[in-house]
Amino acid sequence: MTPMKTLPADAALARSLVLTPRDPTALDAAAAQVAAGRGEHVLAALLEARSDGDGEADAAIVDAMSTLEAMMPARPAVAGYLMARLHPVAGGRYLHHVADAIDLHMDASASAGLADSLSALAAEGVRPRSRKRYLQWEAAIRGRVGGRR
Repeated sequence: MTPMKTLPADAALARSLVLTPRDPTALDAAAAQVAAGRGEHVLAALLEARSDGDGEADAAIVDAMSTLEAMMPARPAVAGYLMARLHPVAGGRYLHHVADAIDLHMDASASAGLADSLSALAAEGVRPRSRKRYLQWEAAIRGRVGGRR
């Protein structure tokens, strides 16, 4: 993982999501950050919050995934977006159980909002391989929701 400067507001949001992953206020704030193109910063702050200062990246990734899974039923567009951002990080650290869990969440989703989030993520200047994956997930989700936006 590449260290990223975490702003105090990002850190506070991440702590709130860790403590209460279905809190509507925290989820609204996370959605606003994602919509503003700051989703990468939200994920970095979440990973930092889950690291407990021990520097153990693998444990932080696994713990962040648990938080995102708890968020998914309440706000799939936000949780799924952050999971999609986490996917290449987990895969790069050979945490295949996390990457596979993300694949399963995407395969099970029928959220048009998540499909929209994945489309936006694919347009954010991500690596070509990740972009292809995000667009594949988006297409599969749209197929399940009948192409509705």
